[in-house]
Amino acid sequence: MNIFVRMVLKWRVKADKIVDKRLRRIERAKAIQERILKIKEANTKRAESTKNQKKIKKAKAEEEQARAILKKIEEEKDRLTTHKRQGRALNPKPNQEPWKEKRPQKEKKKREKYPVNEAFLFSVDEKVEEIEESLNKGVISESLLDLFNKKGVPLSEEAIVTKDCLFEWEKVPGEDNKRFLNTLTYLLNLNWAKGAKITKSGDRKTIRLSKEEKSAEITINEREEKLTLKISDGKTDYLKVKKENGRLNAYKRGKENEWEITDFEDDEETEKFILRKEEGGGKKLDVFMLFASVLIEDPLEATAPPTYRVWEPKFRKGRAVDRAAGRAVAGNDEEELLKEIKIRLYEEISETSTESIRESFLEQKLEKITEGLNIEQSKNSKLLQKIKDLISKKEFIKSEELDPTERDRVVAECKSFLKSLLNEAQKTIEDRLRKTINESFEIDRIRKDFLDQKVQETIKEHYKEQRQDRRLIEKLKYYITRDFIGYSKLDPIMNDKMVEDISVDGPNIPLYVFHRRYDSIRTSIIFEKTDLDAIIYKLAQRAGRHISLAKPLLNASLPNNDRLQLSLGDEVTTKGSTFTIRKFREEPLTPIYLIKSETFSTEMMAYLWMAVENGFNILIAGGTASGKTTTLNAIAMFIPPESKIISIEDTREINLSHENWIPDVTREVEEGSHSIEMFDLLKAALRQRPEYILVGEVRGAEATTLFQAMATGHITVSTVHADSPEAVVRRLTKPPINVPLMLLDSLNIILIQRSVKIGERRERRCTEIIEVNGVDFEKETLKTIKLFHWDSSDKFHFKGESQSKILSEISEKLNMKNEEELSNEFYRRVEILNWMRATVTDFQSLSKIIFEYNMNPREVEEKLKKDRK
Repeated sequence: MNIFVRMVLKWRVKADKIVDKRLRRIERAKAIQERILKIKEANTKRAESTKNQKKIKKAKAEEEQARAILKKIEEEKDRLTTHKRQGRALNPKPNQEPWKEKRPQKEKKKREKYPVNEAFLFSVDEKVEEIEESLNKGVISESLLDLFNKKGVPLSEEAIVTKDCLFEWEKVPGEDNKRFLNTLTYLLNLNWAKGAKITKSGDRKTIRLSKEEKSAEITINEREEKLTLKISDGKTDYLKVKKENGRLNAYKRGKENEWEITDFEDDEETEKFILRKEEGGGKKLDVFMLFASVLIEDPLEATAPPTYRVWEPKFRKGRAVDRAAGRAVAGNDEEELLKEIKIRLYEEISETSTESIRESFLEQKLEKITEGLNIEQSKNSKLLQKIKDLISKKEFIKSEELDPTERDRVVAECKSFLKSLLNEAQKTIEDRLRKTINESFEIDRIRKDFLDQKVQETIKEHYKEQRQDRRLIEKLKYYITRDFIGYSKLDPIMNDKMVEDISVDGPNIPLYVFHRRYDSIRTSIIFEKTDLDAIIYKLAQRAGRHISLAKPLLNASLPNNDRLQLSLGDEVTTKGSTFTIRKFREEPLTPIYLIKSETFSTEMMAYLWMAVENGFNILIAGGTASGKTTTLNAIAMFIPPESKIISIEDTREINLSHENWIPDVTREVEEGSHSIEMFDLLKAALRQRPEYILVGEVRGAEATTLFQAMATGHITVSTVHADSPEAVVRRLTKPPINVPLMLLDSLNIILIQRSVKIGERRERRCTEIIEVNGVDFEKETLKTIKLFHWDSSDKFHFKGESQSKILSEISEKLNMKNEEELSNEFYRRVEILNWMRATVTDFQSLSKIIFEYNMNPREVEEKLKKDRK
């Protein structure tokens, strides 16, 4: 047989293998699509029984769509069978695989998707352009498949790649109108966009929106890289645009170079990977394994709310665990393997103390302190030994919290060794040493590190066949960490920064969350009775408190300062056990955030800045979830940096950047102890000579003491449940608070906040800022001036600084010569707030500018002028 014949036969064998592989995939796709068609047919029958023409039309359309996809799959099967029978070569193209159309179609129902937990795996720095081109076509290239295999995370034949664009520019107006309006409403906070009229200019470069008096323009730039949104009220925002496969796709900034690879088993999404191109268009792709993501799904019914769905990786069943080796493995499936490893770890961890975990963490991390630095071996060994000797002291290891003095002592005692090193190496080692010591006191971090290490060791010792399966190992690490030191099924939601509140109303009832964009929505998580009771005991334990059927109610704070309310059993809450978690923001919402979200106007915030800085008493009134504590925390940033502050709360919510601040929290009565009420804390606070007292909420006997403190010159900022000045007076002067009416004369400013409906969304607005000018004893009410107010057209109105008694008193206090000087100071602060709104985003930078203005106003004004130039 000559060489040519052998080559032809080899090629034919390879072609037949490709055909067989595709036929298997089509058979699988056909079976799935037939199941989908049956469901659609059943939906049509159900809709016909309701005699609702709208539902019938929609159900029939979905049935026809499913039937059309099935027909395409059958046609493709016939084509491949004919090819195989005739022995003709194949020319496979991505768009000739119609069964793959089924999954991307689901994307159209998604309103938003974002990750909440992921881990870096590896980087791709070769053939990046080729890989990116194939990813944009929805194809995983052979070179990328090979790289995944080499890294121990092999992808199956069913893996697909997707990229989530917000909308297609050319399809607006048109079939992408819904996605376009969702983007404006939920991502860009254009509340009135729903139902707006959409038109496009003749040159196809501008889309115009109009609804009643409001309008907006979205323009694409010449290079077709950026979309600029200009709203009639002067606001501007941006989106990215990328040309892919002849289509102009719009993306949220930073998402234009991001792809998602999803792997399947029996049509179930088992693993997901995110590929991100290096920022700045660099030639490197970073690959992350996704452990938890959130999908906000549009409902099938137009009037129904969206659904919050949590995705986590699934364990594979009924197939070999050791996929990397390509052979069967004795033993159970992946889920059984997780259970076995958990049992082994429970036994070992129960005997391990925090001290030994910290010791183990430091031992590993200290070895890497000099990594990558050009240091002589002898010097390196001596330095590492010296550090270990200093840290290994039992007092250091046993400490519950980091002592910065002790840390700095360790660094200082290493200086003699560090002096002999190069300056660059010396500084690097100091920074790394401080960071390592800091991390060793982050309990969750060292526990996670310890668990990861133990999982690796357990697999290495007892499950040798799975050593190379990195994908399985990463999943095991995630679930063990989630269940051991996380919050089990609740963990992804606890890690979602877009969630404000989490609540469960009983067993077998969907968990609800309050989302920053979508308000209150139901989730895909449901707890059965035993699971719900278990999570309640776990939450109580994490809070360091006790709950039982004898004492079934508990209010507490979690270690991350989230507020927690628990009820156990069905005696108090008749549906069964319940819990509510109000999440604490590590970085509090700032005055700039409140301006951007239109809770306050810039003039309102400038007024409050001057009032707080100059020591006026403020009461923030509003209903539940109207943002009272958020506002209190935000305006407390205006307190001068050197002032002594004491905050008093039931559960910790206030978070300040001031050093001279004492946060006090009440304590409920426990066995063997007595309760500490707000009244007790307030009495103690008055003996500590505070300049500012912040009270989370007044609702009892402490209110009288608080108003007496105002009368004696202490500056206070507090909140109360009431929705008008009249309601504030009634709430404070009637039982159970009973503050004498004459003491209300010490109050200077009342803020009224409400949660209002604007368009389809609920928003928070400060509807009134009222100055108190005394007490009307005949009418038993306050004499007030309404300086600011909000109306239903979503506009703020200001009477002017000349009408303000507070600003007039500030003018006298600061010895200003005339009203013009006061006006200049007021509008200077308005300008600075507008400048910060455009340039400053983070909490620390904002605090710094406010503190700098307090110390040296001219310097901040110069920065503002320089920035404008």
